[in-house]
Amino acid sequence: MGDRLIGDAPQFTLVNWLENDAAWQPLHAIARQASPALRSAAIHQLFQQLMRDGHLLPLFNYRYQVFTPPGVEGIQLNSMGWFDFTRAWIPPPAAGGAVQPAPEPVP
Repeated sequence: MGDRLIGDAPQFTLVNWLENDAAWQPLHAIARQASPALRSAAIHQLFQQLMRDGHLLPLFNYRYQVFTPPGVEGIQLNSMGWFDFTRAWIPPPAAGGAVQPAPEPVP
């Protein structure tokens, strides 16, 4: 698949890519199965076989996380693993211009 981005729907993207190749006829038989559970199991088995045979090699599949300094708001990753910098913000400092530490709880 080269540099094609898989995103949030890896099975759909892979099926879409493979269905146009005559070498992947088993996909047509799988698509005709009535049961969603049987289709899912069959496609999983087919993909595992393609990987074992070396026809299919997933390059990566990461779950990204972002760690930000305390106080940064508006950070949310999109399906490409990026966040919108225009939505990130830092709340204004407390009165007096300095960040005040949280008060200690009194026992």
